[in-house]
Amino acid sequence: MTSSFRWRLLAIVLMFIFSAGNASAQERVNIAYIDRAGDPFYAPRESYGGIYDATRQPAVQGAELGIKDAKVIGRAVAVGFELIRATIEETGDAPDFVRKLIERDKPSAVILDLPEPDVVAVAAALGRSVAMFNIRHRGPALRQQACATSLFHVIPSATMSSDALAQYLKVMNWENILVLTSESTADRAETAAFEASARKFGITVSEVRTYVHGSDPRQRDQNSVRLLTGGDYDAVFVADETREFARLLPYRTLIPRPVVGGAGLAALAWHPQWERNGAPQLNRRFFKYAKRTMTEEDWAAWVAV
Repeated sequence: MTSSFRWRLLAIVLMFIFSAGNASAQERVNIAYIDRAGDPFYAPRESYGGIYDATRQPAVQGAELGIKDAKVIGRAVAVGFELIRATIEETGDAPDFVRKLIERDKPSAVILDLPEPDVVAVAAALGRSVAMFNIRHRGPALRQQACATSLFHVIPSATMSSDALAQYLKVMNWENILVLTSESTADRAETAAFEASARKFGITVSEVRTYVHGSDPRQRDQNSVRLLTGGDYDAVFVADETREFARLLPYRTLIPRPVVGGAGLAALAWHPQWERNGAPQLNRRFFKYAKRTMTEEDWAAWVAV
């Protein structure tokens, strides 16, 4: 922690002490973390080959660590912090559930770890009653068509990530890119975001080719890495939300070229080996607490708290 950062932190704490002295309502801060039972985002996943497990872990431990860290300052200013975890039943009505929770527990903020349709519905129905945080959805809908007054996005958008990746490619002079994508809605959206970023930063997409998962010999043109990666280009961008096909690309392209996007080089909100900005300390605390490395969603939940 730098000296200037310590002084800024001290100033914030002092301001909070003086304001807290005049506002008894600040003596306890409740933060709600809401998820849904049976959320497909966290369902066990297995590749077509049965050898790759991409199962995600709920991000609640990031929020729990955020509360634990907040209590350090809380003790100095006589403010208590509490995380209220509430789970909506598989068939439960999300806006109604959140409305009742707000009336009962009066949280200062609500972290939404829910499927995107639930986030849209909750934000539309209750967005003006309490601050809400989106910690996992990166698509444009929540930030544009369904933008809500009090919904804050902690996780970077797909546009932000693709812009970061395109800028890096530009700096490295990898300006002629082969794009591989599937027919899935998520991969097509990721491809569109990358193509928009490529145009923005003066990168050429030489060709977009569609791959399919599997090893069916009748689809060799679309499932063989070597057949898909012929031609001349500086790097390969692969859109693969499942990470099943993308994992096969590095070091297997027909010509030796970098792979970016779904494998190889990726633009991430957080990485367990990041070495700047206090990241080693946070990663160590999280690993000690959760017994696993910190993911992007964990980090977003921690930041939200």
